[in-house]
Amino acid sequence: GIVLYTSTETVTYPWQVYADVQYIDPTVAHYSEGGRCRGTGSFSAVYGGYCACSGLASPEACFGLLSSAAAAEYHTSAGLCYLMYLDQAAPSTCPTGCSSQAGSGSVTAYTGNSDAGPDCLLPAQAHDAQTGKCCGPGGIFGGYCSCGTLTSPDACFALLGAALAVEYQTLGSCFLLYQDQTAPPTCPGGCTAVAGTG
Repeated sequence: GIVLYTSTETVTYPWQVYADVQYIDPTVAHYSEGGRCRGTGSFSAVYGGYCACSGLASPEACFGLLSSAAAAEYHTSAGLCYLMYLDQAAPSTCPTGCSSQAGSGSVTAYTGNSDAGPDCLLPAQAHDAQTGKCCGPGGIFGGYCSCGTLTSPDACFALLGAALAVEYQTLGSCFLLYQDQTAPPTCPGGCTAVAGTG
């Protein structure tokens, strides 16, 4: 198994350039992805339960209500703020003045769906950025979850869970890399488990 992943500077294709990517200012509490907050991978049209709040003057005011929600969706023109949860059920607690609504399904993580107008606000996470493919000593890699095409490196990293590293390629491919060579027993929804090389 792999104990530590590092990046390779030499890559087969020029678009294979990101491993465990981070470009967010660490002093910023959240980052923004364009569009409505929707599930990642095959759950791209799905959203969990949410708290609907109105009269918020800024994305920062909206994100300030996040609490235990996974993401916040902010509509600048109307001052609307939706606090998005992973479970489909309507949240049991919402801030005062906000209404609780059930979602269309449960999701494992959120990303912006690129719709014009709203922004999906996601918590910033501290992680190191390196360039190249994620590999252990000798170029081997453990089992991984292949999560299809995501909109950003940060959306990929949000799926990290128990994985040791993530590899995000500039065409949008996201891979979650684990220690053991065997295919991971559980992957996020919409991801496929694949065995590694060592």
